[in-house]
Amino acid sequence: MASYRDINIAFTKNSFTDDLNVVDDSTAIKQSIKNILLTFNGERSFEPKFGAQIQKNIFEPSTLSSSTLNIDLIEILNTFEPRIKVKNVSTSYQTGNLKISINYDYFFDGKVINEDAVVSVS
Repeated sequence: MASYRDINIAFTKNSFTDDLNVVDDSTAIKQSIKNILLTFNGERSFEPKFGAQIQKNIFEPSTLSSSTLNIDLIEILNTFEPRIKVKNVSTSYQTGNLKISINYDYFFDGKVINEDAVVSVS
């Protein structure tokens, strides 16, 4: 049985039950991380501080202090995704593309699981 379950962001329907499809466990967490990173502050009603505003960093000079951004992202993810504990975030810039790699732990079935997620923003 799944410990973590969220609605699939694609809003596709299950052909048998006609309900919305869901994502479980690791996929649910990765989907949530992506949602947090791609949401602008103030975009979510009644939660003005939710989000990371990553899109504003896409065209910043590559000399932008990525260590400050990494620290900010760790704090944001640990705040808004309580199922995980972020261990490390690294960012890399290429022309018009920001790649964010996140290493995190989460508790599942009595064990601590370590996983990685990658979010690319163009």
